[in-house]
Amino acid sequence: MSPEDKNLPQSIQALLLQADNCTSAGRYEQAKKCYDKVLSLKPSCKDAWIGMGVLALQQDQFRSAQGAFRQAIKSDPYCWRAWMGIALLYNLKGDKKNALQALERAKNPYLS
Repeated sequence: MSPEDKNLPQSIQALLLQADNCTSAGRYEQAKKCYDKVLSLKPSCKDAWIGMGVLALQQDQFRSAQGAFRQAIKSDPYCWRAWMGIALLYNLKGDKKNALQALERAKNPYLS
């Protein structure tokens, strides 16, 4: 969970923590259910979208990962963690140019 999570209702914080723990433990289906529940309560929750992106990356679902990270960026264009996810995604796909551009956005999210 990120420091921004402290502003979320406790029920959402608890679901995010549970989802993150499930992801770390390799319980992907359970993690997805938790992230989906968060998104049903707060569709713009960038932390849930980032979690969904990480979850998709761990399962080599690159298209889903990209969509999730883009949703997080749509919710917060300055979210460095979402830009790091995009950079990692491009790097895994062998697209070094776009990976470096996304990494620059992660380092300085206020670039246009």
